[in-house]
Amino acid sequence: MADRGSSEERDVASLPASARERLRARESLSPSLYVTDLSTGDLLALRQAGAEPLGQVMGCSVYAVTAPRSSAVSGELKFLTGALLASQNLALGRLRAEAALLNADGVVGVRLQRQHRGSHDTPFQEWKVTGTAIRVGNRSSSNSAPWLSGLSGTEYSLLRQAGYRPAGLVFGNCAYYRITDPRRVPGYPSNTSTALYSSYERSEHAEAIAQARHLALHRMEDAAHSVGADGIVGVMVEIERHLGTETYGLPDLFVHFFAMGTAITALPGSTTGTLDVTMSLPLR
Repeated sequence: MADRGSSEERDVASLPASARERLRARESLSPSLYVTDLSTGDLLALRQAGAEPLGQVMGCSVYAVTAPRSSAVSGELKFLTGALLASQNLALGRLRAEAALLNADGVVGVRLQRQHRGSHDTPFQEWKVTGTAIRVGNRSSSNSAPWLSGLSGTEYSLLRQAGYRPAGLVFGNCAYYRITDPRRVPGYPSNTSTALYSSYERSEHAEAIAQARHLALHRMEDAAHSVGADGIVGVMVEIERHLGTETYGLPDLFVHFFAMGTAITALPGSTTGTLDVTMSLPLR
């Protein structure tokens, strides 16, 4: 877990003053009142696991994305990958800051939503992330930042019973652009516009998706290794595709591959043993 420091202080400072006051005042309420989107079953499962719900927390970010003026080439759009990562981290940092103000150990049920805003020339990425802050037993360490988890209350309880705990949310993303290769179009080098009426695989598009997936999942695995995880569970995959500027009469492909999961590690004294970092991917 990361030590609380200047980055968390910046996240707390970026919250509205009214939000900071409201969250800090919650600690003095007796009996405390919490608000959560957890189901009744998840709430009971958390209680059985010895966890106390503290309330719903949220983070958001609206990020302007400026594309370089140079012509596009096939490959990763690193400026866009970096912009998506930066805006995502701002939203998550604010979520964690709200949890810290509640003196939480962690956040369960984290859900991330991303929307496009603005025009084609001045696009914006809007991120919203929500979850339920919890405290596990007595707060033992004020030097540890709250961990984040996409697991539900029931899943968290089952994880603890199995001898594991969340180590944090891990992500991987990649924005990739692929220009049409006319040599792969039926009828090349004749008029390729006839290919619009032919059925064939756009193999270069399939390769672009596969490459974006490889880079994104590799980055998620690296993030899991950095927190000493034994595995990654509850992986969510989102693939965004749209067609770009036409080349040789056929549209190019833009793809953004995004993956999010919960890194887990064995509890101290657990007999589960050490596992290699693995992932469970949804088959859909």
